Amino acid sequence: MFERTCTFEGCQNRHRARGLCSSHLWQLDQGKELTPLRGPHGQKHEWCTYPGCERKHKSNGWCHGHQTQLKRGQQLRPITPKQSSYRWRTKQGYILVPAPEGHANAKKNGSIFEHVLVMTELLGRPLAKGETVHHRNNIKWDNRPENLELWHLHQPCGASVADTVAWARWFLRRYGELFPEDSR
Repeated sequence: MFERTCTFEGCQNRHRARGLCSSHLWQLDQGKELTPLRGPHGQKHEWCTYPGCERKHKSNGWCHGHQTQLKRGQQLRPITPKQSSYRWRTKQGYILVPAPEGHANAKKNGSIFEHVLVMTELLGRPLAKGETVHHRNNIKWDNRPENLELWHLHQPCGASVADTVAWARWFLRRYGELFPEDSR
């Protein structure tokens, strides 16, 4: 069976109605001039069609930011990069901040939990595998140094006494200097 394609020059998308594909129909319905699509289906480019925008295309030729502006009925304007001093609170109540360049505990998106950053600065090193930071007052956005405790997840489970003693010696070598006997 023969499948019709969009009648817009150069568009290889499947025909939907009025001789156009769904993306060109959207442009028409929005009262916009029909333009070549710039998306994943082999069209011209993968970049936003807004002049000077170097962000990747999301849909209908626009990046995510410009697509959001259109959906909100806003006038299109340049998308500015996030400032280096941004902070935001997660749904769970933790604060995320930009991570210092090359920080070992940074997330893939370049952010780091503020309580982790504060603790790594106090320790003078990144958190090791199995280490976490606990908020003493259980207020997750209160990241004052005096409110934070270093916790560990290292523990022997169902180990022999000899293995447990060996683990305790390792644990004291690792953390004993941080907490002298008379400090508590």
